[in-house]
Amino acid sequence: MKKIFFLLLFLEITIISCKDDPVTKPPQPIPIDSTSHKFVWEVDTLGIWQSTATSVWFEDKNNIWVAGFFTLSDSTGSNISHWDGKSWNFYGTWDLDLLDIFGFSNSNIWAVGFWHSGARIVHWDGTKWTEDKLTNIKRLNAVWGAKPNSIYAVGVDGTIAHYNGTSWTSMTSGTQIHLTNIWGTSDKDIYAVGGDDSNGFGVLLRYDGIKWNKIYERFNQPGIPSGYTETIWGSDGKYYLTCSGGEFSGGDTSWITIYSPVEHTRMESIHGSSIDNFFIVGHFGSIIHWNGKSWYKYPEFYRKSEGDLLKAVWYSNNNVVVVGTSEDGRGIVYRGKRIN
Repeated sequence: MKKIFFLLLFLEITIISCKDDPVTKPPQPIPIDSTSHKFVWEVDTLGIWQSTATSVWFEDKNNIWVAGFFTLSDSTGSNISHWDGKSWNFYGTWDLDLLDIFGFSNSNIWAVGFWHSGARIVHWDGTKWTEDKLTNIKRLNAVWGAKPNSIYAVGVDGTIAHYNGTSWTSMTSGTQIHLTNIWGTSDKDIYAVGGDDSNGFGVLLRYDGIKWNKIYERFNQPGIPSGYTETIWGSDGKYYLTCSGGEFSGGDTSWITIYSPVEHTRMESIHGSSIDNFFIVGHFGSIIHWNGKSWYKYPEFYRKSEGDLLKAVWYSNNNVVVVGTSEDGRGIVYRGKRIN
């Protein structure tokens, strides 16, 4: 596994980056210590074998939705699991995985993935899941929406699709690199990221409401945003992403770097409520929290099981849920609640 360090950078966007070799850490800003690191955790497993949880979304702690693929004890499969506050229930028997899930409310949730001939998109209306198989759009890896009638999804070979409230259509991305994640603040401020491990290329795109513009597309290079770019998230006008481009020391605008406490570890997902309260999760059971002043690495999970791969995190109302795949091949869910 590629050895990487993660850091946050504040430019027009703020970037978490990584590199193979140790670096001298610059002075860090000292903002207000605004949120607590103290969470109590419960751990659940989903599926009995060859199962994986790839994404999570929730509005409240008693309505948690997890996408992926789960093998059940009766030899059937499921792609969606729902926590109702007491137990996990399973929905869908679609073949292959769903890779990402995003919602506007408990009666308007979208999940995306693939089938043998294109993209799979499923929608929850509060009562039932309905499925669309699209042959004119390739496999989709991630979905995000500005509003219910304006939803964006990204996927392989630079695929970007847009939903206008009625139908899905393709958009021109300007890249052929696989896109892995998307996040925005409005229809005029959306970022998409991606990469190709086989050749070291990474890409960062921004949509301004008219077209997608390429911020970078290049090999892993020291000193600049580059290389495989895994995920992106933003709040309060700042964005954060993980990439393999090395140490950022400056540019057209001053950058401030903040290093996370996990080294030599690939991080997969970022989410929170503000720039003073967000989580980063990844390989080796890594769950890290930034509270506006300091990082905290949860020791009860980090490297307790070398094979635990955490794929996604979602935070809402002092609750956080992290999902992934356990070392023994089951879907795993960490449910955390902040305590005083």
